[in-house]
Amino acid sequence: MRNMVLSSQRLDLFHLLIVSVFKVFIILILDLSSIAYSASVDPNIEWKVIETEHFKIIYDSQLHSVARLYAWQAERAHSFLEPIFKEHPSKTHVLISDSTDFANGSARFLPYPQITVFPVMPGDLDSLGHYDNWAAELMIHEYTHILAFEPSHGFYTPFRYLFGSLVHPTGLLPSWWHEGLAVEMETRFT
Repeated sequence: MRNMVLSSQRLDLFHLLIVSVFKVFIILILDLSSIAYSASVDPNIEWKVIETEHFKIIYDSQLHSVARLYAWQAERAHSFLEPIFKEHPSKTHVLISDSTDFANGSARFLPYPQITVFPVMPGDLDSLGHYDNWAAELMIHEYTHILAFEPSHGFYTPFRYLFGSLVHPTGLLPSWWHEGLAVEMETRFT
């Protein structure tokens, strides 16, 4: 009987190890996909940077007024969300990429907290077509993702010290939780 319990525990540990290795592999593959995306960016763009207290806005020099708008909306999002989340990165990079007609954005935490914004307004028939202030909604939504990745204290403190932003407690939560939280925040503050 004791041998069956031990072998069951070994199987559980083996299963946990396999699942963990698979998750790390998937994260690496998804992050490597950004390399393929970088090939779609015009190499002749003259990049500029606007630095605010909490953000570094990186943009094509032709999009200066758009970059100023998103810099303002980013700081505004921070003022709404900081009291809720308490912990935030020292700087979040915001890349404004006008390389697609896709109205959306994305957030990632590797190798540093970064939001990519596509400054395109959603179309009337788009599922995102019902908005009040698109730039505000997008920045609040994506910055919520960044802040949800950020907290790491208690048990996670030594792991965060050793592995940096690769380790975060909310990384094991399902995607519906992350998206639901971001939609809740954008709805609450817009």
